[in-house]
Amino acid sequence: MVAKGPPKLVPSAHSLAIARLNQEQSPLLGLPAELRTRIYEVVTDTDIDKASQ
Repeated sequence: MVAKGPPKLVPSAHSLAIARLNQEQSPLLGLPAELRTRIYEVVTDTDIDKASQ
């Protein structure tokens, strides 16, 4: 029996092309990281009262 290692996780050319387009064309990804993080925090917050502050 031959021991197998973990699979090699290499993205396909198609996946890389999509990621590149997202980086170049996404309005959200064009924002500064601090602002994106704040947006994610507000959007994913389940406490409605806290999110409205």
